[in-house]
Amino acid sequence: MRPATMMVVGLAFILACAPFALMAQEAQVGSFFTDSNVILSVTDVRKSVAFYETVLEFKLEHYVIGSAKEVTTLSSSDPEPYAADLLAGVQRISLEKSVDPPKPGAARYVFHVKDAAAYYDRIVKRGVSVQLIAQDAVGRPFWFSIVDPDGHWFMFMGPVGRR
Repeated sequence: MRPATMMVVGLAFILACAPFALMAQEAQVGSFFTDSNVILSVTDVRKSVAFYETVLEFKLEHYVIGSAKEVTTLSSSDPEPYAADLLAGVQRISLEKSVDPPKPGAARYVFHVKDAAAYYDRIVKRGVSVQLIAQDAVGRPFWFSIVDPDGHWFMFMGPVGRR
């Protein structure tokens, strides 16, 4: 191959690969993020933790009391918690006691679940009122929304498991 032809082929190859190089650079931008945390203002940390643990099956990591002391359980002598951290899968959810009443519906939170219909059944059995629902052709939910005691709107979505 002549040098001029090689140069044209090389240039064509570089131009053809340019979009992939840009996509690789864009993908690296996301690599700055290692974790995320949602912080919700609540009126009563204990009451909210009870709701998130027993109704939504989030896992309590710890309460925060006193001078930023983290505890996994509360005794009767402990001061009221002013914050708590929970996990929904790998997503951290922090609850903070609000001085002002939280603004209901100010934000919406979306959680992806392994089987939306099965999780829906579990939530409904606990007496939670479902606000919105979308169903598959058989009538099983593949996403639904609820509102927590402070008015925060949660959407749970995912595939429908076999039954």
